[in-house]
Amino acid sequence: MTARIDPQAIKEKLTTETLGRSVVFREETASTNADAKALGRQGAPHGTLVLCARQTAGRGRRGRSWLSDEGALCMTLLLRPPFPPELAPRYIVACALGVCRALRACGASARIKWPNDILANGRKLCGILLEADASGFVAAGIGVNVNQRDFPADIAGTAGSLLTATGRAHDPNDVIARILAECEPLFAACGDEAGYAALLESYQALSLTIGRRVRIFAPGEEYDAKAVGLDPLGMLIVQRDGGETRVVGAGDVTIRGAIGN
Repeated sequence: MTARIDPQAIKEKLTTETLGRSVVFREETASTNADAKALGRQGAPHGTLVLCARQTAGRGRRGRSWLSDEGALCMTLLLRPPFPPELAPRYIVACALGVCRALRACGASARIKWPNDILANGRKLCGILLEADASGFVAAGIGVNVNQRDFPADIAGTAGSLLTATGRAHDPNDVIARILAECEPLFAACGDEAGYAALLESYQALSLTIGRRVRIFAPGEEYDAKAVGLDPLGMLIVQRDGGETRVVGAGDVTIRGAIGN
């Protein structure tokens, strides 16, 4: 029998200064992001961690649903950036890199599919959704497939878990503590130009997207291009076949010749 999420066990494993030091756990909730945003508007501190055993109405990017079954991990971090709000998109890069590093530390050959999906062996292990609130905080939602063996038919060909990627079950409390430990210094680096430049380099080194042919599904158009890098806010820079360079900040990106999209 695999371990269950246990807030006390998480606190005992923490090595962070602020992330996860305040934990809100619910057996079932509609959305940990919605809960975190409500707490943020009530003044909850930076680093507050919202967790649930079962999520019934979670959302991924572009309004897609993100539901949790037994073995899945759904969590949201409340972040209060100590830098200008226009730099908040940097948290997307930091969060994806931190989670990727944590899953690699668990034994998965994890890589980042821009902007914020984590894949291993061509299968999606994790999705991340960051939502900024007008009052100045950010809700960073993280969904990780930890111990699932089977998936619904519509995603069975593309989804994976830490269990399937590594061949063994994982304690979700260990996974949570690893994610928080990896993310904390990266979030801090987002306000420092040199630190963030190093963060971007590390992200690109673990990217499945940079250097690959991609198909861009942008509002009102579709086109093929090569992903060549990231801009200072983590938006994808692509070069079309005619040489035109574009910055992609919205839409879907499919990696040509890759599975797990």
